[in-house]
Amino acid sequence: MADDRKTGFENLISLGDREDAKAIQSKGGKASVESRRKKKQAREMAQMLLDMKLKDDRYDGVLEEFKIKKGDKNYTLLMLAKAMQKIIATGDVAALEKFLAIAGQSPTDEPQTDEVVRIIDDI
Repeated sequence: MADDRKTGFENLISLGDREDAKAIQSKGGKASVESRRKKKQAREMAQMLLDMKLKDDRYDGVLEEFKIKKGDKNYTLLMLAKAMQKIIATGDVAALEKFLAIAGQSPTDEPQTDEVVRIIDDI
């Protein structure tokens, strides 16, 4: 009865002899390194574009609304400011959650303060 059970190795494909297996593994390792290099390069290029200074005056009003100084204006700040405008204008909860995630906050996080807020109703 024990001989009838499958061990799970039936579907494995042999890599051939030891030299063939080593060559296949080496080729896979080189492809993996190349893939990681390309992803890193894409991340660096994206970051470079986001950090570029904003030279288009069309968006000065958006950034001035959030009191961003002229020398600090870049595409990252512009996109964050535009996202904040959308959140304020539409009340888009999904956009708010994404914005908070970018800021390193979560809508379910507890406030970072020990103070208790007291509401005084003396009107």
